[in-house]
Amino acid sequence: MFSYEVVASFNDLENAIYTTILENENISSMTIKELAQLAHVSVGTVQRFCKHLGFDGYSHFKIAYKEYLKNEQIILNNQDNNSLKLFIDYTEQDTFLQLIMEAVAILKNVEQIVFVGIGSSGTLGRYGARYFSNIGKFSMCIEDPWQPVLQNSMEKTCVIALSESGETSQTLKIVQN
Repeated sequence: MFSYEVVASFNDLENAIYTTILENENISSMTIKELAQLAHVSVGTVQRFCKHLGFDGYSHFKIAYKEYLKNEQIILNNQDNNSLKLFIDYTEQDTFLQLIMEAVAILKNVEQIVFVGIGSSGTLGRYGARYFSNIGKFSMCIEDPWQPVLQNSMEKTCVIALSESGETSQTLKIVQN
């Protein structure tokens, strides 16, 4: 119902409504006025939000959202097994193996590896840096977005940027520099 592309296109008011919907499971029993008050927006903004999602109005949105929650619960019950199976299936494909081999070829020919990540991505970056250091590659992790990075010593360096969303502005800024 809320695809990444749609959520990314929300303005501030639509984001307020979206957040309110995610935080309250009883949206399907609320009136449009109650949702608007809870999200601190106007009734018209809620109507436009519903139209943005492709519904004729709030009533149609409520019906679809109730059905979505019902289906989502079924999916969540099976998700752990499905996620693992999908991951294993993906790693057994030739395209995945080809990507791994390309990464290995790149990493063999560099002198240093720099991991970049903030938060949990930084934790994973520290692990990656430790792993590559243990096998003899100079590697480090940058977790501080304000840490100055020397520009002239980046020749024969591989930068591995880690981000769950791919949109963390600080991580992107470090990589671009």
